[in-house]
Amino acid sequence: MNLLDNPFYVLGVDPETSREKLVRLVDDLALQDPDPALLAGARSLLHPKQRLSAEVHWLPGVPSSRARELAERLKVSPGPILPERDGLHGLAGHNVVVTAIEQGGNGHSLTDLARGLAFLSLFQFEFDAHDIRQSINDARRVAGFPPVREIDVIDQELARVRTEGALAIRRILENLSVEQLATVLASAVESFWHRCKDPAAGTLIFSAITDYENRASEEIQERAEKFVGLLSLGAVLPLVFGMETRWIGDLEQALTSWLELTRPMVANSAIHGFSWEPLEDLEGVINEAAIVTHMMTGRLELAVNLRTSLVNIIVRERSRYSRLRQPAAVP
Repeated sequence: MNLLDNPFYVLGVDPETSREKLVRLVDDLALQDPDPALLAGARSLLHPKQRLSAEVHWLPGVPSSRARELAERLKVSPGPILPERDGLHGLAGHNVVVTAIEQGGNGHSLTDLARGLAFLSLFQFEFDAHDIRQSINDARRVAGFPPVREIDVIDQELARVRTEGALAIRRILENLSVEQLATVLASAVESFWHRCKDPAAGTLIFSAITDYENRASEEIQERAEKFVGLLSLGAVLPLVFGMETRWIGDLEQALTSWLELTRPMVANSAIHGFSWEPLEDLEGVINEAAIVTHMMTGRLELAVNLRTSLVNIIVRERSRYSRLRQPAAVP
């Protein structure tokens, strides 16, 4: 349930609307023979247990007029996704981001999707069941409803909210190409780390990267094999006069194409304080190829140019996320 599907928004009321007014609203709707779902939504707001779902999926702690203003704006313009612009965080920020993602659908930019994923992960980490219960009970006191006493029921609703948030972003990410997804995930890591230096808050992002590794594994392997295959030609191809420049150019393109798909894993490794092993191993493979090329051709300059051009690409990839690296713990 996003904000625009929430009974509070659909019916034009809010969590502080009095019980008496809601009763009159339900009676009026029943006389009008409305959509059954609309009437059921209105009736759910009168039931203390049933209304909890609408309360948790609304904007606890946000003033009623401000909450409606945010929902109306999302209906008209779901992007860009910038909850920090509105001073939102925790559950309220999460619900705004989910609504923006679902409302914008596949029309979001890759930058917006990266920010959305980063914010969802961070906001889910910020959920505080006790604070949320307090905000809900403050509104219930005004509206004339009994307070929520058991913290477990809040936790259960928050578990559903987390699942719905994860599904909302996943549905959009599944429509991206492997290249687009790699860009979004690597950017999401950077966006998240810019705002929070606790890897524990990145659970949703890291889960998405794991899914990506499974989805992209064949494509990554194919690109790796293409690069290694081209690299092995160094034993014979450079013997043909005039092919050296083209060969090295093809290698640079193949290596860059391969490493572009590994960026989510490299960024993920950086913020956890270790190097992504395949990237570290790659430099050794290139050194060996340069040695073989020198031995087979007798051309030291060619071998040096080969190693320099390819290692420079690796260094650029490694430095791309070096600023994200988690400092090593002090013994």
